[in-house]
Amino acid sequence: MAARSPGRPITLDFPIWAKSGTWCDTETTVTSLVHDPDIRGLVLNTRDISERRRLEEQLTLQAYSDGLTGLANRSLFRSKVETALKVALDRAEVGVLFLDLDGFKAVNDEEGHQAGDRVLCEVAATLKAEARGSDVVVRYGGDEFLVILPGGTPSAARSLAERVRTRLAGRVGVSAGVAVYRPELHSPDELIREADRALYASKPRFASRGELN
Repeated sequence: MAARSPGRPITLDFPIWAKSGTWCDTETTVTSLVHDPDIRGLVLNTRDISERRRLEEQLTLQAYSDGLTGLANRSLFRSKVETALKVALDRAEVGVLFLDLDGFKAVNDEEGHQAGDRVLCEVAATLKAEARGSDVVVRYGGDEFLVILPGGTPSAARSLAERVRTRLAGRVGVSAGVAVYRPELHSPDELIREADRALYASKPRFASRGELN
């Protein structure tokens, strides 16, 4: 390709095996100088871009993950829901489980923010342990968590919430609401609002009988 485009550089990215015994990310610029009577060939300039790649990956991680819990954050959640909704158009169910923590403010007020952070990390670890490999667990903000369940039914989402609630019993309460894709829910915001309404509709009953909406 470079030979057919004299004077126009072409950039290629590929890993090479370095002398250090590790793979190294490189960027190679290929310029055809076959028309130059002094060269009559291709000129390759290669540079190590491993550090740049690491920085890009770090920035991506920071942009799409929660700094405290390591879970996906709201930005990544929206992207995942949009993808899940496209899949749902092919008649695959998509469930969203919305959870928040009962009594979390009291933990912060009485035991301090470090204790609150430990609770959030414990909830995150519990959700990751109980969720399926295909589920996406998100810290939505504050003490709110969301789980996308591709192919998930309401019963699967409620079962996940009950398992999380049982494991956290005695430490912090968990309220939960479930929404499942319907054709009239056209956007991530609508699906989230549906789950949010279910969450708050469940709260009065949840506190006394442990029910999920």
